[in-house]
Amino acid sequence: MIPEEMQRLMQFILEHQAQSSVDTDKAKERMAEHEQSMARHEERMARHEQSMAESDERVARIEGIQENIARQIEHLGNALVALTDSHEQTREELAESQTQTQESLRELAESQAQTQESLRELAGSQESLGELAETTQGSLRELAEATQRALKEFAEATQEALRELAESQAHSDRRLDALIDIVRGRAEGGAEP
Repeated sequence: MIPEEMQRLMQFILEHQAQSSVDTDKAKERMAEHEQSMARHEERMARHEQSMAESDERVARIEGIQENIARQIEHLGNALVALTDSHEQTREELAESQTQTQESLRELAESQAQTQESLRELAGSQESLGELAETTQGSLRELAEATQRALKEFAEATQEALRELAESQAHSDRRLDALIDIVRGRAEGGAEP
């Protein structure tokens, strides 16, 4: 092999080594960019997971509110049942009292003095029963109003909680879609020669 050929061969080898070094450096740069992209992707995924955890926490709070309202409604229902039972018992007592009053009237017809005394007692008893009936009706009205207020507050709280949940889910979906687009764009960019 003549010296010129040796020189051209050495030059070719040096150029090939230089090109290989450049290609290696470019490959290292691409690898570093890929690692940075993966790190950013992992960071976005971590933020997304945190957002999902916050959404789960909001859902748990909403469920707690619903359970609390359900307990309040149950308590109001029990109070209404107890008040209804009390009202029924009062009606039975009133009917029994009226029967006793009629019995007393028959007995009072036998004696004028006893009749006057029994009539005064009967008047007092009827007045007390009237006051009791008015008190019972007032309590029923108050309970009905309290029940309506509780149901209205429950409906408003549920609507607000559902609206917040929908907004949070929509925000999470938009962030996830943006993240998927970024990752897909990176992947397509990395696949180009």
